Amino acid sequence: MFPAQPLTDGESSENTTRNESTEAQIEIPLHANAIPALSGQQETCHCKPDQIPLWKIIIETGAVFLGICAVVIISEQLYLMQRQMTVVQRSWLQVRMTTEPTLKDTKDRIIVRVINKGGTPAGDITVQSAFEVVPFYKGPSFDYERTHNMTTVPILFQQGDADILTKLYTPDGELTQLTDAQRRDLIAGQSYLAVYGTVTYEDNFGAWCTHFCFWKGFRIGQDYRTQTCREYNKVGKQ
Repeated sequence: MFPAQPLTDGESSENTTRNESTEAQIEIPLHANAIPALSGQQETCHCKPDQIPLWKIIIETGAVFLGICAVVIISEQLYLMQRQMTVVQRSWLQVRMTTEPTLKDTKDRIIVRVINKGGTPAGDITVQSAFEVVPFYKGPSFDYERTHNMTTVPILFQQGDADILTKLYTPDGELTQLTDAQRRDLIAGQSYLAVYGTVTYEDNFGAWCTHFCFWKGFRIGQDYRTQTCREYNKVGKQ
């Protein structure tokens, strides 16, 4: 067994340097979760599993928006197609005068004609109508509370028609004829004749109504106030 040899100054310095290098190589980082980057690599930011990239959110949101727009457009087109089909195929009841009233022939009644101009039969038809002598400065009364004519028609097929008799009543509800005084007022332009009414009916597409109003003045150049009569003509749902 050899005796321990004392270290020289050079050997002591070399051993101290080796030990310091070894300790430096095995130095443990302060944070256990911190992983040093490998040599030659750059640190990058990675999304967590529960995070979605912004570009993906934008694309998905845009796809949902386009889908909603497509549904709205298709629904609107279907509604317009259904409405157009209803307009084309439903029944349309029009009302016309059979002959133009004259002072010679018109006494106590006026006849109007109801015609089905639509594409399907009309049923359960009810016609309420009235015949009035109206002062030139007024419009017709359109008063269905007073005694007036009521006619029912079971059914009208396409292009079918029915004549509706509209008689003249007094304000008290009595049947009457044009008097001589009323004829003089008509000739002088102090009054005019008006016939108006409402037609209600049904078909496979719903329940409908037609409002009508016709007037006749006998003095040329007179300013008859018939705007309300003209505006009364319209069609629609009940």
